[in-house]
Amino acid sequence: MMADYSKGYTVAEDRALDELKEVIVKIAKVRQQILKSKKEMENCKLVVKYNDEKYFELRCLLDTRSNDDGSKTGYQLFVSSHNDERNVYVIPRADVMGIKKLTNPAEAIDHYAAHLFSRAEGEFDFMQYAEDF
Repeated sequence: MMADYSKGYTVAEDRALDELKEVIVKIAKVRQQILKSKKEMENCKLVVKYNDEKYFELRCLLDTRSNDDGSKTGYQLFVSSHNDERNVYVIPRADVMGIKKLTNPAEAIDHYAAHLFSRAEGEFDFMQYAEDF
């Protein structure tokens, strides 16, 4: 992307403007990815039926897999949309039968964020914060 030198800018100003334009384009692309991910997350739900009558609907809160990764890796966190308990459930490696309830969701998510931001080695294990329900 080349600047228009006819506007009376110095070469340094033109370079700075070009760099700024590139950053704006990158931000717009990231924004589009975030919006796409948000839409996918809103559509991500799991309905669990038990006792032939009762059911609860789970909505995806967090998916640790990369975008467009449908493999059986990572963890998915779900919240119930039909109760006031505010439980958070974890599904390991896309194994719905292995669903567990997080004992302390805030702590687990805080530690997950710390793991990501510190660029720690390996995959974060949500199962150390999970229990049967």
